[in-house]
Amino acid sequence: MSQKFTEAAQSLIQSAQNDAIRRDHQEFLPEHIFYSALQGDSGIPDVLRSGGVDPKAAQNALEVLLSHGVKVQGGAGNLYPSGIVNQLFVQAEDEAKNIGDSFIAPEHFLLALLSSKLEGTGVQKAFREVGLTKKGLADAIEKIRKGKKVDTPNSDALTNSLEKYCRDLTQLAGKQKLDPVIGRDEEIRRVIQVLSRRTKNN
Repeated sequence: MSQKFTEAAQSLIQSAQNDAIRRDHQEFLPEHIFYSALQGDSGIPDVLRSGGVDPKAAQNALEVLLSHGVKVQGGAGNLYPSGIVNQLFVQAEDEAKNIGDSFIAPEHFLLALLSSKLEGTGVQKAFREVGLTKKGLADAIEKIRKGKKVDTPNSDALTNSLEKYCRDLTQLAGKQKLDPVIGRDEEIRRVIQVLSRRTKNN
């Protein structure tokens, strides 16, 4: 199914697999995926905060689950997906289709986790214990996305690219966090002159 994942989802799965190997776990579990999602820049921590859940509390709950995982020494890094992970991927595809997305992104894994088809799993119980509900999660995702859809492999509907890669100088100036400009009076006057024109260069 990897060809249906966005780049962010593929990166998350790779990170989760690496985490499982570092822990000497031979079985790849949903816990690994969501623990890695809370560590990286998948946008999942922002979704949880928007849904009224403390990401740190969710991370601690997952850490407890992972600490009870079966360790296998000398497994040469062999990793096998659990049946629940396979269910999670299939359900994530359904969740993506339900909200009109063409590719599976990290937030679809979270929606899939809280579905009735994964009822009773340890990781679902952990998320519910910290106050996460599917309705709250869906509302939070919709609020952050602002109507954006995941229609290409490099789509990242949870992240504002301008906020991620740029600095808002107007916002910084409003907070008086920019250094003062000294000895550039002529240049500043010229910039103001250009920006003040109504017909061109503004």
